[in-house]
Amino acid sequence: MSDWLSYRPADFLLFGPETYFRLFERWNTDWWPVHGIVTLGLISGLLLLLRQRSFAMRLLPAMLAIAWLWAAAGFLWLYYRPINLAVPAMLIVPALCVATLAILALRHRSAASAALPVRILASVAALSVLGDLVLAMASGRSVAGVQWPGNTPDTLAMLTLAWAALLEVRARWLVAIPAAIWLLMAWVTLATLDSVAAWWIAGGLLAGALATAWPRSRDANGLAPGSNRV
Repeated sequence: MSDWLSYRPADFLLFGPETYFRLFERWNTDWWPVHGIVTLGLISGLLLLLRQRSFAMRLLPAMLAIAWLWAAAGFLWLYYRPINLAVPAMLIVPALCVATLAILALRHRSAASAALPVRILASVAALSVLGDLVLAMASGRSVAGVQWPGNTPDTLAMLTLAWAALLEVRARWLVAIPAAIWLLMAWVTLATLDSVAAWWIAGGLLAGALATAWPRSRDANGLAPGSNRV
């Protein structure tokens, strides 16, 4: 028993920071310019949603679901799985995200309506996807290895949380919980690797969680103003 207590979280990782961040460089190099197309598409969809465009309530979750499939089948399975034996179990979280996003893309019909603090926090959560780029530029790390928005599970979880914050309460938590779980797992990994990027993940998780949990006013039917039940 004393031997087990002597282990640290880092002892259970089979890779170091250099190997981990090298994965993103390989992912970006092998599949460019697909990454740029995905990034521009998702950011455009989120901006349409924040501008109260009703069709974005179907468009954005569909785009997010496709992007989650792309990141799970591509990055997680092909690149991350060979160095992390836990990836097959971790894939449960992206699968939940894809399922909930697909359901909401088919069923949700209302434009998002949220108070100004929620919209600000959701915007911060969405913009936090650029955090890894900022960290790379500040530390001198090559931008070829950054997590481009919408192309990795970490950035997708941030975008998913930002979108979830603008939903009616039941749908909101349905989407937000698996996304938050993924960010928590990402934070544990980066903190174990003693990477400053752990603070970036923590910031995105905090902004998204606050936006999601922010109290909403209710109308007579128990819904947030301007929303319908899913």
